[in-house]
Amino acid sequence: MGTGRIKELWSKLKKKRLSMLLGCAVIYSAVIFVILPVYESLIPEIIKMEGKLYAGERISEPAYGVIFWGNNFSGVDTVYINGTENTACQIIDSSSHRIVVDIPRDVYYGKEAFDIQVAKRIGGVYVCKAKKYTINVSENTQKVPEIIELSSDVIYREQEPQSLTVTLGNMEESEIYVNGTRTASVAYPDNNVEISITSDMYQGRESIEIMPVTDIGGGQKLYGDAVVLKVEDVETVKYEHSCELAEKNTIILQAAGMWQGNKGTNCMEAFLEYYGKGSRAFEVDIAVTSDGVLAGYSDWLEQNHGEVLLEEYQKNNLPKSFEELCDIYEGQTPLRWEDMLGCLIMDPELYFVVDVKYDNEEAIEYIFGRMVEEARAQGAEAALERVAIQFGSPDMYDKVMEVYPFSTVIYALPQSAENMEEVLEFIENSNVRMITLQQGSAWDQNAFLQELLQDDCYVYIHTVNRILKVAEYMERGYRGVYSDSVTAEQLTDAERIAEEQEENKQFLINYLQEIKNEDYLVLMSVQDEATAMVDDDIARALEELGVSKDYRFAYHQSYLGIMSGGNMIYEAFSDELLEYEHVEGKNVFQMKSAGGRVEAVSEITVNGEKNDIYERGLHITVFNKKLGIVQDRIVFDLYRDLGHMNY
Repeated sequence: MGTGRIKELWSKLKKKRLSMLLGCAVIYSAVIFVILPVYESLIPEIIKMEGKLYAGERISEPAYGVIFWGNNFSGVDTVYINGTENTACQIIDSSSHRIVVDIPRDVYYGKEAFDIQVAKRIGGVYVCKAKKYTINVSENTQKVPEIIELSSDVIYREQEPQSLTVTLGNMEESEIYVNGTRTASVAYPDNNVEISITSDMYQGRESIEIMPVTDIGGGQKLYGDAVVLKVEDVETVKYEHSCELAEKNTIILQAAGMWQGNKGTNCMEAFLEYYGKGSRAFEVDIAVTSDGVLAGYSDWLEQNHGEVLLEEYQKNNLPKSFEELCDIYEGQTPLRWEDMLGCLIMDPELYFVVDVKYDNEEAIEYIFGRMVEEARAQGAEAALERVAIQFGSPDMYDKVMEVYPFSTVIYALPQSAENMEEVLEFIENSNVRMITLQQGSAWDQNAFLQELLQDDCYVYIHTVNRILKVAEYMERGYRGVYSDSVTAEQLTDAERIAEEQEENKQFLINYLQEIKNEDYLVLMSVQDEATAMVDDDIARALEELGVSKDYRFAYHQSYLGIMSGGNMIYEAFSDELLEYEHVEGKNVFQMKSAGGRVEAVSEITVNGEKNDIYERGLHITVFNKKLGIVQDRIVFDLYRDLGHMNY
């Protein structure tokens, strides 16, 4: 090969080497200045962890994962624990500088520390893994919360909601869990919390678990020991009750008995009258006057009906003092509790049924608390055994018995019978055995009565004022009645009275039929009350005479009527005094009527001659139009016994 050829080859080689060197320089520069910075920007980096990670038998795993702060977290999808991929650890949330990792308790339980790394794939092939970050597992120094006391050790089905007071210890910011579900929280320094137990907490369970829990940070909780409460069908009997009142008395005088034709007076005068007749069981409606006297009431609470409002609680809107009541109801002194207590002390055979119409806690605590306080002050607490507390619901029963464990109680069934099963369950599973229900209500049926009798109940019915009706109820199985006027002495003679009333009834019907004559002008006026004894037969005879159907339902109302030959000429009803003048030919008839709601009076004046007898009932004057004379004057007692009197 010539020298020229060699020089040519050498020249080409030098050029190629230079190109290679330039290429290497370019590649090196790309690695140094481009590839390595890009790679560094892709590698995830953990800089710090938020909070602490606690381990222990009573400590939960982080509820919302462990939070890490750092760089390049976008796209992270894998977790390594101590250098090994751990599929149990899951990425919950991530952004460029924040990542949340679910770390199961098994990863760190029993360890003092462990390493964690996160990684992601580039192009689906290359794994970019973070450097190891060491997590130190902390020891919990906070005391375990505990339940010191519960207000009840049992939960009862069908009593929803049930309030339960939990007393806690070793707590700062604690929560209460029922069956693993958070129910309530309590903050230091309080250590009592009230929780409401509802049916969804115990449905289908024999017990429930109450557990105290403290938040120790980082989404972890420290659990105390669970307390197990039994779930039972019904509450067991707490109190022993006496039925001595029912064993000794068939008649309970409603509102202390009728006074001067008026019902519901709750007055001393009525009590003394019926006590003198031998009655020994009296129902009294108790309320609080504006000056704090516990007294029987008539109608002075009507404007405040619904809630007893007490002055010392700044809730008293009762407008009348005891002295004002005595002035308003002249000759009618409201029975005070101190009067009732004094009578109980004097007569060991006497019973009072106390009916408080309100069930708010303030009124119950105040009224019954005062009753007990005054009895103790007189050294007469034993007399409370003959005070029967009448209640209208199991809830009110519980409230009353929390104030004082009265030995004698009477369950006054509510108006509606929609909750009949609940009522029967309460009666069956409590020791309450004296029951009263309203005449003609849905409860007043033989099937229900027999169920009560099977539970050994003494059943009363209210309000019954006809002796025959009392006897009828007792024959059906009722123990007795509440009455405005019937006495036990009258009841012992019921058979004779029944015969007399039947005779009086037949006489009345025959009389009404006889005066249905076109020659007679029949003038009728009511004094006080003349409807209570009107049954279907009497109502039919009155209607045939010309009296309207409304008469039967005009209890205690004033009434005037003029009839002839079975036709009505004039008729009027009112709660006020009625006056009317009727002129027929040369005859002038002047009439007055005042029912029981006003001052009772009845006058029928014929041509200046008036009746001069003042008796309760239906007054009838028969005027013979042909002869121009008063044929007859008679009064029928349609309130009590259907007796009659000519005058």
